[in-house]
Amino acid sequence: MPNKIILDTDPGIDDALAIILAINSPEIELMGITTTYGNVEIEKAVRNTFRVLNFLDHLDVPVYRGAYKPIIEEPHPIEAIHGSDGLGDVDIPAVDAELAGDAVEFMIEAVRRYPHEITIVSIGPLTNLALAMLMYPEFSNKVGKIISMGGAFGLTPYGYGNDTPVAEFNIYSDPEAARVVYDSGAEVYAVGLDVTNNPKAMISPEERERIRVEGGRIGKLFYEMTRRLAKLSHGVHLHDPIAVSHAIIREILSFKKYRVTVELEGRYTRGQTIVDRREELPEFLRGVPNIYVAYDVDGDAFKRLMWDRVFSR
Repeated sequence: MPNKIILDTDPGIDDALAIILAINSPEIELMGITTTYGNVEIEKAVRNTFRVLNFLDHLDVPVYRGAYKPIIEEPHPIEAIHGSDGLGDVDIPAVDAELAGDAVEFMIEAVRRYPHEITIVSIGPLTNLALAMLMYPEFSNKVGKIISMGGAFGLTPYGYGNDTPVAEFNIYSDPEAARVVYDSGAEVYAVGLDVTNNPKAMISPEERERIRVEGGRIGKLFYEMTRRLAKLSHGVHLHDPIAVSHAIIREILSFKKYRVTVELEGRYTRGQTIVDRREELPEFLRGVPNIYVAYDVDGDAFKRLMWDRVFSR
């Protein structure tokens, strides 16, 4: 049976590709898409979700509006990366579609209705999830598992920050929310920059050109959306689709369970995801491991999945 998935997203170029991957994967039963601020402010996140679904002729997927700001601070969208519209300023028509309701209420109702069956794939800040946990104390016990694209854990040469020197964007956007989720007791799989920035999983300039030529209408959309990204770095990193891939083919990512703390107070380290790797010490000195952290990615398998489910459509 397909996995019951809620996709929590802030579209965002790579979010758009993650939505496409989820919809085109029969292993996933997409229960709904919950939106949040992050790459863009919340109204653009809602608008972009509908734009992508309309492009795919899948406006049947219910969409929910979520948090418009972090628990404590204010949002800081990144137009320099994703463009003024959040999707690389490409010509995807807007659509007048109706929201299905509130994101947090939907998450809570879903885990109540299907205890231990729901996987929430969060590819934006973790605010919606944290609010659901705070509003419904049984949430962490009833959700099946959580896959979070976020964090920089220092387990590989690529595990350093992209918003600050030590903090990844989604976690830095709401460190308090991340702390709530990591310490909740839920089964959390963190897919951080340690793997999403690994060159093995990156789309090279040559691969990007092949996608433009052979990848159909979605390939052309990808090429146009990533014009700005391609100029900023030597290739395109698909952070959010890598997180979604774990809900489709578990073996694409390798995980190990660690004690991870989210730094809230540091002047230079707020939002840092600190991994306790002192395995030689007993747990009472280093803390009980609380989340699974991805440390390796099968780049070839991931790119094959993207080609089969996204760019060959």
